[in-house]
Amino acid sequence: MKIYDIAVVGGGPAGCMAAIRASQLGKKVILLERNEKIGHKLLLTANGRCNLTNTASIKVFMEKFGKRGSFYRDAFSKFSNHDLMDFFKTHDLELKEEEEGRVFPITEKAESVVDVLINVLDEYRVRILYNYRLKHLHKRSKIFKLSSTDNELVTAHKVILATGGVTYGFTGSTGDGLTIAELLGHQVTELKPGGVPLRTRDEWVHRLKGVTLENVGLSIGYGGKKISLPQGNLLLTHFGVSGPVILDMSHDIVGLMGKHGDLKLYIDFKPGLKVENLGAQLMDDFQKHTKKSVKNYLKIHLPNSTIIPILNNIPIDPEKN
Repeated sequence: MKIYDIAVVGGGPAGCMAAIRASQLGKKVILLERNEKIGHKLLLTANGRCNLTNTASIKVFMEKFGKRGSFYRDAFSKFSNHDLMDFFKTHDLELKEEEEGRVFPITEKAESVVDVLINVLDEYRVRILYNYRLKHLHKRSKIFKLSSTDNELVTAHKVILATGGVTYGFTGSTGDGLTIAELLGHQVTELKPGGVPLRTRDEWVHRLKGVTLENVGLSIGYGGKKISLPQGNLLLTHFGVSGPVILDMSHDIVGLMGKHGDLKLYIDFKPGLKVENLGAQLMDDFQKHTKKSVKNYLKIHLPNSTIIPILNNIPIDPEKN
């Protein structure tokens, strides 16, 4: 039976890049993927557009990981966000930068990113076994033996587990890798959501699904305290809120929920205006537009679709002059 130098379990971005790099260094590599194709979850990112990295400095990257961010210093110094961008450019995929340094393929299609990975894996002759769901992994005489749910056996000197977390189970992220890691003696820390949208109880939000509130101020409230979030776009969904700021800050927000229970989300539609300046502007406008209804006047300040729900929550008669 052929013994590979390295068996990589999981055909997501991490698994593909690990397999590619090992092959570049002359190793015989096999990539085990439980789906019929690689990058299943990658195809979903950023609504199919694939926000593949950010142009921020390594210092900012480490800060995003909190107190333990320095742990990643060596990894980022060996392969940084700029190295990643160069990797795709070298393989004929042009990239573009959007607000706050987010980087997307110029095609705006995640398939373009997956195609590059497939082509490079093929270029370096990485064998890919599709529809391979790992059932058991054990080590005997310095050789790892991996068996699938269909009893397909693979042997290798080294194994890289790159099975991801426990999100979007239909893509294959069901936690199998974590279970196997525990059986091998590794410690798995408590799992918490990160990079996720948030649910809201307010149904008027649900009815405005698909609406984006652009460049609003956001803050989280609990127990009489308020914590400011970065300013940015807020996407309303059929279950709650999403958008770059929410996704970026969701790990911290989930931590607060664990300590304080349900939270309040405050939206400032005019973050560039102080309250007293906005009040003066409203008073001035009310003198000028005495015949306008409130709902028509508020089109100056708010997205049209949000006006009635907001007035209903205050409550103010939308038809009032």
